[in-house]
Amino acid sequence: MSKRSEALNPDERKRKKSKTRKIVLWVVLSILIIIVALIVAAAVTVGVLYNKGKVSMSNEEIKVTAPEGVTLIDDGAEVHYKDGKYNFNKNLISILIMGVDKENLEDVGEEGYNGQADALFLLVADTSNGEVDLINISRDSMVNVDVYTPDGTYVTNRRMQLCLAYAYGKDEEASAVNVMKSLSELMYGIPINSYLTLDIAAVRLLTEAVGGVDVPEYTENYSKPTGRTVTVSGTDAVKYIRQRNTDVLDSNLNRMERQKAFIRAFAAKVVELTKRDIRTPVNLYNSLDGYMYTDIGLDEATYLAAEFMHGVSDMEYYSIKGEVVKGESFAEYHIDTQALYELILQIFYTKVE
Repeated sequence: MSKRSEALNPDERKRKKSKTRKIVLWVVLSILIIIVALIVAAAVTVGVLYNKGKVSMSNEEIKVTAPEGVTLIDDGAEVHYKDGKYNFNKNLISILIMGVDKENLEDVGEEGYNGQADALFLLVADTSNGEVDLINISRDSMVNVDVYTPDGTYVTNRRMQLCLAYAYGKDEEASAVNVMKSLSELMYGIPINSYLTLDIAAVRLLTEAVGGVDVPEYTENYSKPTGRTVTVSGTDAVKYIRQRNTDVLDSNLNRMERQKAFIRAFAAKVVELTKRDIRTPVNLYNSLDGYMYTDIGLDEATYLAAEFMHGVSDMEYYSIKGEVVKGESFAEYHIDTQALYELILQIFYTKVE
């Protein structure tokens, strides 16, 4: 990013603004995952809801594809890749979590009308051991997208950025399902069980709701920590996770450290408050009313939270490798298909020794 922000042309300003939104959304979504996991603390009638949720989110039947050179048995339940044999882990549950931006509708094309999924994460949880993985997916990943008119009439299938798949849905549900379809195809048919969308304004609301978060203090230009602790909330919290000194080449590394510290601090604060008041997770969840849309019902939420309360705090983070290429109008992220498939085997399969 150029140091001379005053010299940026309109397209560069737009890309800079988009990048900043994605950074904030990444943190917001990580926070939301923590809250969803903690909601079990206030759940009632857990027995019936737990079992119902477990059934509705199971993966007993799968049908996946694979790159050339991979042998599939039983629709991908068993895979032979290079010198290894892998079995699909049917204990996994995956949830597509999207940070949605509806400010720049003019960017999505003449048929698009419902905003963009500017931040995308696939949460993968193992019901056999409670472990949780989070895959960060570039919004610019080039995929095949079904294009629809505002009334839901199918138009065509077109190659475009994954974030734009959200634009072509007559409502929030249709938009989310459209993104799920494109992402599942990109990932060789790996099943995605549910979705959750979130608006960017949530980070301000959540930090205010918990009375602020204690994080390491940094110098005014965020170049280095001071060794002290500071409490941030509301717009200050947004600034803390968002700002960086563009005069320093590796300043993004400092920003990433601040973001990690912020997420850990928020999680600790929520756990602390929940010990005092068991209603805390539900209150936080309810504070997102109007900022969140999901197909996860109370039964699924109860099941998920009961299974993965502890796994969320030890989440492993992954990214899909690829290359950024300048397209006709916008950046395009071209996925490294071999790296993607090997990541799929690592997370969704168990190697047979």
